[in-house]
Amino acid sequence: MIRIGAQVSGCEHTLFSQLQREYSGAAQMELRYEIDSSIADFGDDESVLFAQADFQDRAQVITGALAQVDFATSVTAQAQLTIDLIRTQLNQIQLNSLSIVDPNCRSEQITARRVKIDQALGEINRLATAEFHDRPLLDGSCDFRVIGQNRAQVREVTVDRISGPTRLSAAKPATLIYHGQQGRLTNDADFTLTGPFGGDIISLVQNQSLETAAEQINASTALTGVRSTAEADQLTLESVFSGSEATISIDVHFGQFHAVDSTGKLVACGDDGLFAARPSIVGRVIAPASAAGSEMTAEINGQLLTGKRMVVSEETAHFSLEFVTGFTGEFDPIILSDEGVWKFRLSTAMGDVTPLGLPNLTPESLGGESGSLADLRSAVNDPQAFNPRDSRSIRIIEEALTKLNQAEQRLDAFADDTIATSAALLAGLKASLEDSCEEAPPEKESITPEPQTMQRQLSKSILASLATIGQQRTSVVRFLQIIEEGD
Repeated sequence: MIRIGAQVSGCEHTLFSQLQREYSGAAQMELRYEIDSSIADFGDDESVLFAQADFQDRAQVITGALAQVDFATSVTAQAQLTIDLIRTQLNQIQLNSLSIVDPNCRSEQITARRVKIDQALGEINRLATAEFHDRPLLDGSCDFRVIGQNRAQVREVTVDRISGPTRLSAAKPATLIYHGQQGRLTNDADFTLTGPFGGDIISLVQNQSLETAAEQINASTALTGVRSTAEADQLTLESVFSGSEATISIDVHFGQFHAVDSTGKLVACGDDGLFAARPSIVGRVIAPASAAGSEMTAEINGQLLTGKRMVVSEETAHFSLEFVTGFTGEFDPIILSDEGVWKFRLSTAMGDVTPLGLPNLTPESLGGESGSLADLRSAVNDPQAFNPRDSRSIRIIEEALTKLNQAEQRLDAFADDTIATSAALLAGLKASLEDSCEEAPPEKESITPEPQTMQRQLSKSILASLATIGQQRTSVVRFLQIIEEGD
């Protein structure tokens, strides 16, 4: 006979224990099923897994390259605008020079024209030396450099392109340096250290040794991407990666921690280790020019060339030379360098740098074999400059216009070919990347494994049994209450 009481019976104990086991098993099976399903989804399409994992890094590289395209466009556009303004002044000089060489021009008119020429020359100098992003644009400091030119042999060297050895060499990490005293920290400091991986809060105390401070910073390397070393009174913080994309920054919340880069900033950037390309020019003049503007023959870097101006196109460089009239024989070796030019990253390839050289368009440089625009200043007082019979000024201006046109053609080619091509390729890459990551794998039907279904059905049966026992208990108690009331 079953004993009726307030306590839970042994049968109920068994049912409750079994129910708990079934619930636990069902939960574990659901978790395992979800994990397996997610792995299977990625396993069906590895490209989706790769795209989602690498999307942010690749998008950042493309965005950075597009920003460089925009910057290169702004530099080129500013240079083109400046050339147009210089041409306007040069046309005014030409008009005034033609008036001066006119035999009918009176002395007071000549004086007035000379004043206007001086003003135009001053404006050309101002335009050429004007700065853009803290760099003089057309004063020659941003042009390819020519080293070793003997002007008694080679009158002029014009470099249009150097594209060879400019590349990554010894890239450097971002570095911040803290100076302590007697190998210890001088102040308490709480700061956020941010590196290539992310940021973490570092708490240091006064008089703490630099060695233990370095150990404390290194304990967060997995979070920040910054490692530290201590030597004597110097604590060095260095990014684990090298290159310009690697950065370290410090945001001090409490106390003082003055770790700075070489320029005194609390933010440091790595260095790609770019170095200047330096192709060389060697050769000899075989048949010299008999007069200015006449043809000549020369051997340059193994190429036999004939013409008024020697134009050399090689894999590493494109340049032209103009020799002094009458010079013959070997000329001194010349070295070309892209050390001072503008450099842009117009592709996603690491170390791929595109140089842009901007010529010297100051009055001292504009001109040719007849002289420079600077010779037309009234202060020079050259009586032959505006001689009506043989006006050297007109020849100088024509040579200056030729040089200005050459500079414009170089910039137009850079804008239309190099920048436009890079912009189109990068825009296509960005669109392709965005499209590939927007494509999601098709949703799969949710299929519940058979063992899980069985566990759920068993749980329902146990709950039904417990409910039946509860109802029976209630009925028996009610029956006993009726009997007691009858008595």
